[in-house]
Amino acid sequence: MRNLVTFILIAVVPVGVSAQPSNFEQNNEVKTTVDALMGAFEAEDITKFEEIMARDPSMVTFGTDASERWVGFEAVRDSFAKQVSAFEVEKINTSNQVIKIGGEGSVAWFSQVVDWSISINGSSQSVPGIRVTGVLEKSSDGWKIVQFHTSAPVQGQVVAY
Repeated sequence: MRNLVTFILIAVVPVGVSAQPSNFEQNNEVKTTVDALMGAFEAEDITKFEEIMARDPSMVTFGTDASERWVGFEAVRDSFAKQVSAFEVEKINTSNQVIKIGGEGSVAWFSQVVDWSISINGSSQSVPGIRVTGVLEKSSDGWKIVQFHTSAPVQGQVVAY
């Protein structure tokens, strides 16, 4: 009988454990979604942008300008459309990406630094060092971005400490 119980535990427990995505798999799923955010900007693809965003009327997103605060999915989507129609994105390079999944595995957050190469009216410009942070929630449709924030660094501290 003891051998039968041992056999059942050895045979069944690994199946139960493997039914849940591993931390590595979840981290890859989150990374794919985070990378898709910059990919949507680079491709100027509103459909891709919509696919990775939560359809949340209370989501809040901040841009780099003091007036850039959008509340709700539609406002965030409309700002994306306006941005990608105002300039051509030539290339986006991401560095210093950090992704963390919360304890229960249903919330994740990220931070990264992004260098943009854009063209406005045929004139290429570089916008380096943009900081992007965000929060994702796991849904039945996969990981969705529920909040993101971009900021442009300033030289020196705003308030010295």
